Amino acid sequence: MLIKFDTTISPTDRGDEMTNNEFDIEQYRMEHQMDYIKAIDLLNISSNKDEVFHWIYQITRWHIPDVLYKYFSFTDDENLNNLKLNTLSEKKIFLADSKDFNDPFDNKAFYYRNEDLSQFEELGPFDGQIGDEIMFSSRAASFTKTGFNSMPMWAHYANNHRGFCVSYNLQDSGNIELAGSTLPIQYTDQRIDITNILVNYVDLVLKEKRKQISEGRKKIILNDLTLVYIIVFLQNIKQTSWQYEQEFRCVAGRTSIGMPFMKAIPSAIFAGEKCSPFYIERLCGIARDLNVPLYKLEFQKINMLFQLEPIRIL
Repeated sequence: MLIKFDTTISPTDRGDEMTNNEFDIEQYRMEHQMDYIKAIDLLNISSNKDEVFHWIYQITRWHIPDVLYKYFSFTDDENLNNLKLNTLSEKKIFLADSKDFNDPFDNKAFYYRNEDLSQFEELGPFDGQIGDEIMFSSRAASFTKTGFNSMPMWAHYANNHRGFCVSYNLQDSGNIELAGSTLPIQYTDQRIDITNILVNYVDLVLKEKRKQISEGRKKIILNDLTLVYIIVFLQNIKQTSWQYEQEFRCVAGRTSIGMPFMKAIPSAIFAGEKCSPFYIERLCGIARDLNVPLYKLEFQKINMLFQLEPIRIL
């Protein structure tokens, strides 16, 4: 796939092999993994953090595939199953509270030494601790680029092939918000020490607070979004053992308009190999209403590939 190369948001320098302002986006993605750790370092040393964040966000756009997939399970909880189907039929996705994720290190890909923050009088009574609500102020929905034939994803997120998978075309004009809110996940083996970042930020905030109080202001205004930007990046870092998911995460503020749902127009639906006839019929009705194809994945005895065969049923 060849696309035009815009040097104003280019994540790499042009090479001599690039002609006519074109380059291979798939090759770029393989050779240049998204690195939020470097992004945080850049933010920390930059004097124009807004511009740096905008530039880094543009880089993340190069990593977003045209199509992403989301796996859903069907369980014994009929009310929950109905909620999932209703959400799909309404062309929406549900964004879960970040506190409810299944990884204890989600939103905790960092640590800080609270004793270093205890030096500040205002944080002394709290033993230098900064409230978790700062990191858990978002909602998110997870997607994958593995496609509809990922055996681990069917096993782990679609109730052992009893659920279904939905594809979303992020180039669809109806998915602008979804595409713009989605970021790639970075996988790493080590958590990030953000002690110095927090010390510098708290120092900045407290100095600005004292300055504005001395000027007689009753409402303190801080025109610095450094911590917000860093939190956005930290939310998308996970431990390497999750790498098989090839995850992309749609993130929004917990109190954003429309939460906990976001518009998401599906492009196709795939029923799992063990999906029950009852739920296949339900999916048929939804696919018909949405005018999207529905496939049933089937095991083929004679097949060289470890893949299930998508049989179109609508």
